[in-house]
Amino acid sequence: MSLQGSPCWDRGGAAFVFTMLTPVAREAGYIVGLYGSLLSQSHGRDLDIVAWPWRVGEVGREELLDRLCRALGSVTAEPDYAGLRGVVARTTKLPDGRTIEIAVLCRGSS
Repeated sequence: MSLQGSPCWDRGGAAFVFTMLTPVAREAGYIVGLYGSLLSQSHGRDLDIVAWPWRVGEVGREELLDRLCRALGSVTAEPDYAGLRGVVARTTKLPDGRTIEIAVLCRGSS
């Protein structure tokens, strides 16, 4: 499986990205998970990823977002944005046009 293909996401593409990002996140002190409509349907227009701090000494949230986007070879056209309870999120696009939203929780958020 490659990241090239349809502008929509399916579960196979999501599993591929999840497998690729897991070691990058762990090295940075985080774990990642999937959420959103793709989990309840067989396809989706974007892929939603969430990251939680997993160990003390994790890198900063913006640094994690940078590392994950580099691993994907994605392009970010919009600035990061803040969500509820200290969440920092980034929307990024793969070279084939598919969109990924990555939300990073801060330590102690629930």
